Amino acid sequence: MSKGCPQWEQRKQELLEPVEALEAELVNLKVQRESTPRHLRWEDFPEDDQFERLAPSRKRLLDTVKRVAVFVGRPEAERGCE
Repeated sequence: MSKGCPQWEQRKQELLEPVEALEAELVNLKVQRESTPRHLRWEDFPEDDQFERLAPSRKRLLDTVKRVAVFVGRPEAERGCE
């Protein structure tokens, strides 16, 4: 029985080493992620990637289409149709 314990401990150590290395890498990645800015400023985008605002008339049209799509997607009972 004394033979089994050192082998078990050796196997445990072999398995523990990669886990500890991965945990250390995880800590480093968490620190790196925390230092990454969460929001991008509009000025940071290249001019080619910046889009233009919709004209107010186009925005109203798109909003109306979205409302109609939501209204049609509801069951008739919820719409008040009989």
